[in-house]
Amino acid sequence: MRFEKSELHDFAESDRSAGEHVGILLALVFCISLFLMVGVTWWTSQHQSQGHDPHAISGVKEVAHPEWSGGG
Repeated sequence: MRFEKSELHDFAESDRSAGEHVGILLALVFCISLFLMVGVTWWTSQHQSQGHDPHAISGVKEVAHPEWSGGG
């Protein structure tokens, strides 16, 4: 089975168009991912705990349940 020139031309045009759309989608996904990563990094740096415990909730001064921390 042989294709006519018009069919090959149509296929090539469709293939080029699909390639352009895939490239645009990949660029969009990259930009959105970059934006989200920068935003999360900024938020994390602004909301760091100031104490020595990396798991501590900032603003909490005392232990709510001393028996959980081994004292009591």
